[in-house]
Amino acid sequence: MKHLLTCIFIFVILSSCKKENVAANAGTGKDTAFTSFIKFSDFVPTGQSLGGMDYHAGSKNLYCYMYKPGSLGYSIVQLNTQTKQALVVFTFNDGKWNSNNGSEGKRIRIFGNDLYVMGGANNTDFHKLTGIGTNTLVLSKVIKMPSNTGPTSPYWGESYDVAVADKLYVMTMRSKITYGNLNDLSSPGSFSLASSSHGASIVYASQGGSAYLASRNDSYSNIEVRNPVNGNYLRGITVTSGSSTGLVKDSKERIYFLDANNKILRLSPDLLTKEEFPAIGAYTYYQFAIAEEKGNIRLYEISGSEIKTMRIPL
Repeated sequence: MKHLLTCIFIFVILSSCKKENVAANAGTGKDTAFTSFIKFSDFVPTGQSLGGMDYHAGSKNLYCYMYKPGSLGYSIVQLNTQTKQALVVFTFNDGKWNSNNGSEGKRIRIFGNDLYVMGGANNTDFHKLTGIGTNTLVLSKVIKMPSNTGPTSPYWGESYDVAVADKLYVMTMRSKITYGNLNDLSSPGSFSLASSSHGASIVYASQGGSAYLASRNDSYSNIEVRNPVNGNYLRGITVTSGSSTGLVKDSKERIYFLDANNKILRLSPDLLTKEEFPAIGAYTYYQFAIAEEKGNIRLYEISGSEIKTMRIPL
């Protein structure tokens, strides 16, 4: 085994968009198709699969969720994008993590030096790991989704994706965004959505003093934004049916989405501005990741049995 990997995401639903800008062709680096970066056979052990992936700018590492289908537990693989050296930096194998559904670890998210691993349909918990960039991750918090205490209590849903701001905002697999305390989801609330499951995504972004929750629902060809305080729907845009990569944001709070129609969308947090870039081979099932380079945004995607990459202008 030579090397290893990681992943990322956002969420929305749709309606109408007021203005649209097609991206200019100018830019320091620009590709129109995804090409091979590294093959699974170079860093993923036989019998293991990859799920979510995210990028850490400080260490230039991709972090990937690795698991054996039908088993218990998971590992996190760190893949350096400069050297392509891979290292297993965390393993959870105490039998409390079910990997039989395929939804667990479909989204993993880096915030600061923390990595959140989402539990999916078969796990009532999700994990917060610390130590990003240090070659060793530590489980710092097991965060339980709020339990249901009776037939009239809210059904909070299983964790699928997460955005971190002043609160934890958890995209569930039960048509809700559940939110609450950063450490334990105490005194939770929720926003109701259309149905959501595999492919759903959420991000928290801001612009001009306003904050937005952007979300993607796999059952509808939409991305939408909501007010993070009260959950009120603000607006949405239509995307190609079958697109389910999730959402990612950059340091300028712009939102990225891989569209199944061989293109990359870059959106303002309020969804009022949209750029489109051709991206032949955009594979829209997994989480993807972005890295900010000099003059470029580099995208990494999982496609088949390899990680692929391409660039668009910064």
